Amino acid sequence: MSISLEGMSEEQIAGLARVAKSLGDNPKTREGLQRLMKENNPDLMIPEIDIPERFRAELEHERTERKAIQTRLDSEAMERRILASRQVIIGKGVPEDEVSAVEKLMVDRGIVNHETAAEFHMAQKRMAEPTPPAANVGFGAFELPNLKNEAGMNSRQVAKNIAMQMWNEFKAGKAVA
Repeated sequence: MSISLEGMSEEQIAGLARVAKSLGDNPKTREGLQRLMKENNPDLMIPEIDIPERFRAELEHERTERKAIQTRLDSEAMERRILASRQVIIGKGVPEDEVSAVEKLMVDRGIVNHETAAEFHMAQKRMAEPTPPAANVGFGAFELPNLKNEAGMNSRQVAKNIAMQMWNEFKAGKAVA
């Protein structure tokens, strides 16, 4: 619906003017009236509306730029900390090709520290290494007597012979350290 002043009496026009003036003079309704006028005619210059809107737009633009810069700086700082942590664990003996395995362990196990994850990784790696057979025996290799050929010996005599053979190897320096 469009309101046109054509065909209105002077009294009606004066009544509309009084309503518009009272809405414009009232601090509670002034901004609403100005916004309606701006909405009806976007090219209308109303400093009380235009200046704060431009200021808000500039402020929001600055906030967005500042947030993007801060995000980039935070990301770069995080990357520097990660690279430094990687260098620390490499310096403590973790091979470079195993750093990704340490970081995967961090994700999988919820470990937040590279050094702790590296220690855990190295411990797992040591546990997985096979123990050399000579370390289990403690002495050089020797042959067990063929009990079938020595049927005349009892088990006590066989044990004594084995012990004596081991003792002789030990004295001769054949024992494994």
